[in-house]
Amino acid sequence: MKNIALNIAMLCLAFAFCAKAEFVLKESPAAVCLLPSNSSEEMISYKYDNSKVIIVEHEKGQVIRRQYNTDDAYWSTPLKQIATFAFESGGVHKVRVKLLLSEHAGVMKSRRAEGGEAILGQLGNPLIHGVAGVYDMDRDFLLEWNCDGWEWIGDRMTREEDGTLSCSFSAVVSNHFFNFVFRPHFYNTHLGFRGHEPWTRRINSKSMNGWCSWPAYFKNVNTENISQTADFISEKFLPYGMNFMQVDDGYMNGEPGIYEHISYVDSWMRGSKRFPDGAAGIAKLIRDRGLEPGIWFNPDFYKYELKEGQRDVICREVSGRERSSFWIKHMPDMSDYTITNYYVPVFEAFRNAGFKYLKVDGLRHILFEGLNMAYEPKEAQRRLRNFALAARVALGDDVYLLGCWGMLTELAGAFDACRISLDALDKWFSAHKQLFHFAEFFTSQRIVYLNDPDHIVMHANPEWSRTRVSTISLGGGLLSYGDKNEDMNDELVYMLQRGLPSLETRTAECGEMHFNYPTCALYDKKYKVKDISEEDAMEQVGPSVEPNVKSPFSTLWAHHIEKPYEKWCVAVRNGVWSLQEDDTPLEKLGLDPNETYVAYDFWKQKYLGEVKEKLHWNKLTFGHTEVVSLRKKLDRPQFIASTRHVSMDAESVENMVWEASSLRFKLKCVPNTEEIYTFRVPKSFEILRIESVGGESRTVENAEKEGESIIKIALASKQQEVTLKLVFSTE
Repeated sequence: MKNIALNIAMLCLAFAFCAKAEFVLKESPAAVCLLPSNSSEEMISYKYDNSKVIIVEHEKGQVIRRQYNTDDAYWSTPLKQIATFAFESGGVHKVRVKLLLSEHAGVMKSRRAEGGEAILGQLGNPLIHGVAGVYDMDRDFLLEWNCDGWEWIGDRMTREEDGTLSCSFSAVVSNHFFNFVFRPHFYNTHLGFRGHEPWTRRINSKSMNGWCSWPAYFKNVNTENISQTADFISEKFLPYGMNFMQVDDGYMNGEPGIYEHISYVDSWMRGSKRFPDGAAGIAKLIRDRGLEPGIWFNPDFYKYELKEGQRDVICREVSGRERSSFWIKHMPDMSDYTITNYYVPVFEAFRNAGFKYLKVDGLRHILFEGLNMAYEPKEAQRRLRNFALAARVALGDDVYLLGCWGMLTELAGAFDACRISLDALDKWFSAHKQLFHFAEFFTSQRIVYLNDPDHIVMHANPEWSRTRVSTISLGGGLLSYGDKNEDMNDELVYMLQRGLPSLETRTAECGEMHFNYPTCALYDKKYKVKDISEEDAMEQVGPSVEPNVKSPFSTLWAHHIEKPYEKWCVAVRNGVWSLQEDDTPLEKLGLDPNETYVAYDFWKQKYLGEVKEKLHWNKLTFGHTEVVSLRKKLDRPQFIASTRHVSMDAESVENMVWEASSLRFKLKCVPNTEEIYTFRVPKSFEILRIESVGGESRTVENAEKEGESIIKIALASKQQEVTLKLVFSTE
């Protein structure tokens, strides 16, 4: 019988989250299909849950036929509906389609990248070329279409007066029909994240950037090194967007557990020689530096000394034998009694101490090596799910929750982030797994979870760090590092600052992971070295998932960024393996092959010129990266890139206006620093003057290249808000 107190808490959770204004008040139906909602034969609209979603209009007013009521093709559970639109006459038909979505929506490809395609990410609401699908985040439905000759109208979704989003596309249909495929409760039922209920609670999608004590100090962490690191971060990284510090294993006084003389919660919270003020003192130390304090917790009973008559809370098989694993000494049974009497008090204590970030470790071992071996599958899942919900209730909605590690679907809706890779150390095999797993699990990024590929050990190798900082920052992952202050030289500090803060990127593609690649398989000692040869690195990672493709899965990314003032793409190619030269067709980056783009290499700070039809990539050694911005070529002066952020530049440029032959910028700067902003100026324009308020500007380069000028302006900011204006004359 379930614990009454826990049941009440779960109900409170649902009501508390539903009462918040940013969430809809009613669950989106899982079994309700799209239904026709109009009588005009030249225009057809479909509703879902009494809300109009699709409007199809024939440009020449010809008759469109549809199925009646529920006569479309269906797969009933989980619901998959194919809504078909047919025409009474043959030939070529031109239609215009408008899609009406909720406040939080975006484009979505219903499969993962393959065949040299880039993995697609999106920031804002861009319309990505060739992506024939949209995902409604509030109602958890995926809608895609199959028709020839379609293209987006405009380059971004439109925000309606009521805050909802809409987008439109035109199609030239040469067949007698085209169709939509509709999947309600897509992540919840189709992809198996049963707890993903955005109408109840969405994840905290804020950018997460910080430091973890584990790889720096392991269990030798103490007040002195935490204090020194906090001072270092406050100076070097806090102004750039770093927002948390997380103390990992080693802060406790002995081994927490069930003792006769001390409660389980006190065994986690009490002081030690290294931390006299206990966990609460750690939170205060970090908070006093302006950072959000984070702490590590492992729901293990390291010591297990039951009093006589006290209830057993260990996970046991039917025979009574205790379940255990290499990582969990005494496996908890995760019964409602155990959760309520042992874990809830710990969570409440962390909250009351002021922690804003909690990393919960060991969950994969508890589920797979414990609960799944002792109980029926549904019961095992129920127990872990109740633990996740209890953690959320006890901590409150303002505490950031990370579970690790692996894609644990039972945490969906309760935890904000999921660590998706094994512990990262200062070796190549760790860096490789971070890069590959970040690609592998990108399907859930910022919809179900924020993905955490674990901390970066920056000093291991500057090129590996450059690659991981770029990938995680642009991909919107949890960006953390784990080095001692003395290991962070000026080059590494500068490099990490370029990735801060991590963007709030979410996936633009979904589907299952690949299962034909042996990650985590090879651990021979010869690979566990800091300096590794290319031959050994290639042997270690084994075959590619796409051996005949020069840019196979996980090596190529395209992040499409939409801001009110501009839309652009940042393409990334990573040496997850050593890679040969390659030419990527623009459509494989989600770009229109009929457009001309101007390209810029961020880490080389080099203008690459015009790009048409395909983007050329150089040969890459394993661990290295290329990061290139692609903006549509304009017939006037245009902003190209900056040194401030690897996104070039979704961070410092808050607004940009072209008016009266001048470019005006509103910038968010780090005071008392200098960054370089790069501009492309067609030959018919000449720069007259540069004006700045809140900083000092100077031209550091004005180079002519193929009939145009590339101008670099150094801006030394004196305050956070800076305005920059470039005035041009025309011939």
